[in-house]
Order: sequence, then structure tokens, then C-alpha cells
Amino acid sequence: MAFPNEVVLSGTLCNIEYKQANSGNFFTKGALKIYQGSDKDDAWYDIVVFNNPNRNSNLADHVADCFEVGVKSLPVIVKGKLEQSTYEKKDGTKAKNYTVIADEVAVSTVFGAVGILKNNQQPTQPQARPVEEIAEGEAPF
Repeated sequence: MAFPNEVVLSGTLCNIEYKQANSGNFFTKGALKIYQGSDKDDAWYDIVVFNNPNRNSNLADHVADCFEVGVKSLPVIVKGKLEQSTYEKKDGTKAKNYTVIADEVAVSTVFGAVGILKNNQQPTQPQARPVEEIAEGEAPF
């Protein structure tokens, strides 16, 4: 059953910050850019990802780990609860801000394949091989 404020959004996660709350728990903050056809029409959502010790979940740690060594943005699918707040701009007008408290974050393959590294493996550049060197049944087509 879906809750009334539960959303699933697909976009580009960026501006990631890994922080520690006063309670000692870690969390990750960032922004989700949802492409709407042109930069001026894009929608932006604040994203907050918490570790949940009660569920033995280190989701904030895992998201922060994806942004090591020069990664600035990542296409993702985020499922969570949507919160809306209002604030006053410097010019006196009111504006709305939307925050998603993430329950799940998944890397999207919309821009290409995703590799999974295990046991602190270092990423390697894929190497093309001549078709003559590919054994029978090795090619996926």
C-alpha cells in the first residue's frame, strides 16, 4: 500500500554532502534534478538519506560511497516520502521547497550500463577486442 505522500522520482542526484547529526547518526543530503525539456524548466528536489540502525540499514553510507573519487552526479531512481515547506525569499515573495526523505535509492541505467565493484575493486576501462578473438558463445548476440 502506498502512502499519500510517497513518491518515486527519476533524475540526476548531485551536490552530495555526507554529514553527522547531533545524535551521532550519519545522513546524506543532496539535490535531485528532474529534466523537464530545458534547464529553465527543470524541477529540483532536496534529497535526504538517513542510515537506519533499527533496520540495520546503511543507505546514507552507500549513497555517499557512490560519490567518491570525482563523481559529481549520478542518474538515480528515488523512492521516499515527499515533504513540502514554504519560505520567504529575499524579495519578500513566498516560495515552496520540496524534500524527499529517501527510503530507497537505485542507480538508473538510462544513460548506460552500471558496473558493480566488490571488495574494494578499482574500476577499469573496458577494453575492446577484435571480433576474431571472441570465442564462440562468448558474445551476447
